[in-house]
Amino acid sequence: MNRVPIAYTINDIYTKPLMAQLVSLYEHAKESTIYDLYIISRDLSTENKQEIGNLVYELCAKAKVQFVDITSDQARIIPNIGSWGREVNYRGLLPELLPDIDKIIYLDADTLVLEDISHLAELDLDDHPYAASADVSEYNQHLVEIARIERNFVIKDIVLTHGYINTGVLVINLAYWRQHHWQSEFIRLLNIFVKYRVDVFPDQDALNYLAIRDGINRIYYLPSTYNSLFTHNVSSITENHVHFDMTAPSYDWYSHVRMIYRNRYLSKNLDARIMMDRVVIIHFCSWKPWVATRGSDHFVSLFTPYAQRVGLLIPPKSSPAPQTALEKVKDSLRLQNLFRKYKKEKLIIFIIFSLGVTSGYLLSIF
Repeated sequence: MNRVPIAYTINDIYTKPLMAQLVSLYEHAKESTIYDLYIISRDLSTENKQEIGNLVYELCAKAKVQFVDITSDQARIIPNIGSWGREVNYRGLLPELLPDIDKIIYLDADTLVLEDISHLAELDLDDHPYAASADVSEYNQHLVEIARIERNFVIKDIVLTHGYINTGVLVINLAYWRQHHWQSEFIRLLNIFVKYRVDVFPDQDALNYLAIRDGINRIYYLPSTYNSLFTHNVSSITENHVHFDMTAPSYDWYSHVRMIYRNRYLSKNLDARIMMDRVVIIHFCSWKPWVATRGSDHFVSLFTPYAQRVGLLIPPKSSPAPQTALEKVKDSLRLQNLFRKYKKEKLIIFIIFSLGVTSGYLLSIF
């Protein structure tokens, strides 16, 4: 049997979404895989702990579930930043919370697992603090601001090009974190964000910055299939293969470009078991099916069977409120800034694919 540790950080609100995710996790596991869970929380209700424990026992009787409660002292050192709950930053305490574990998979609760992921726990991270996928959007400018505050000029050559990662799916090298005091550095950065009112994605910017702060990029990059983020439009659990047919009328060239762009950072020593041809983990982000204000209904049909298993209701998608004049101006400015952010290489990729699609269309006519 292969026992694989996985950590989550949640609150009571995320209990049901987590339970739906756990159904997908265990139902796609190999017979030899046993996922042992570490649920990190502050004041998670006894009832919700019982519900999670009962579900895991039903899904895999041999699996262990450990609820790790954040103490008052631990909660106090994690600042509350913007609209982000403290829970997102509890992952920074994992070296202390799980002293006997040297490597662990971390998953956000708003994910869905479509394959066995036990191989992630066997990645040779060596001098890598973590493994993760590049994000769909770049927020390197956040890191520039952090470096300016820190007066860290060592990272000037890579800060804008290093491949900004999304922290919703991580394989964390806890041994490395302990050796290099990452927990205390993580907390220090969070407090800097508060002190200087830096506009950040707290845990994500901190982990990106720490991985490059000495001028060397130490991230082990996973393909986009391990953190989909709208790149792969999976319609069913049996159709999770990555396939782009450039000659098909339904060809999604934008998603194809996005996948190529995200995967250009892939580690050269990528483990042979890493799956490039199948979507392994879907990360819903702003497309959470159980939230009425979700950006799209695309994943609702895929997620609903898992939600029904745990009694999670899927509300109808609500219509956005009409924009005010001020909001329209802000959106216009955001669009202008987006175009300014695009580098020459991005534009080249878009042009190449646009020409490819046009050529394919013309060939189909003649």
